[in-house]
Amino acid sequence: MKPESMAATIQRRLALVGIVSVVLTALGAVFLFYRAFANQVDTGLLRTAQAVAAGYDAALSPQGGAAADAAGVQVLRDCALAAAGRGDPLRLTLVAPDGAVLYDSTGRTDLPNHAARPEIAAALAGGTGFATRRSATLGYETHYCALRLSDGRVVRLADDTADIWSAYNRVLPLLVLGCLLVLGLALWLAWRLTQSLVRPITAMANHLDELESAVPYTALEPVARTV
Repeated sequence: MKPESMAATIQRRLALVGIVSVVLTALGAVFLFYRAFANQVDTGLLRTAQAVAAGYDAALSPQGGAAADAAGVQVLRDCALAAAGRGDPLRLTLVAPDGAVLYDSTGRTDLPNHAARPEIAAALAGGTGFATRRSATLGYETHYCALRLSDGRVVRLADDTADIWSAYNRVLPLLVLGCLLVLGLALWLAWRLTQSLVRPITAMANHLDELESAVPYTALEPVARTV
């Protein structure tokens, strides 16, 4: 059997290491990009929810009963209109402690009980709750932030954002170009490193008279002694 080229073997394996490194780096970048993107959206929703809750509590303080309920709903309606005017339409929902939907900025009145929704359950139990639900058909994600109000009710904000993969597709050409450049550099470095490793071995043939003193690597000393 014809022996395999040592240089080609080393170069191929070094190139494989470079390819695996690039792939893992790309996957890690996707994950980190997604986490940062989701955290930014959730943080923005929480700050808006806190501002809405402050306005809601201020509207309730001097009143009570049905008038207070109407004032609180009006605060949510005004906030939804203001967000729409800024070109950032937020969906606001007011949920009773038992999960019944008291108000929704979409105008729907037939919404089912929301007590089992994870963000609502978390807000009722601990004060705040977050959830993200993805629409595979429409290509977007809806981020939810729920905040428990001073009267025990929960205000929930929802914001539709572009699906992470849709957003990532916009930078995909640059990512592919970067990966190709890194792979090219890795292949060049593999070739240079292979040459630097193999050259001293091939040079041993020119020093057969003093072979043991010309051994470049300790792993080759038994071979040199045998020769």
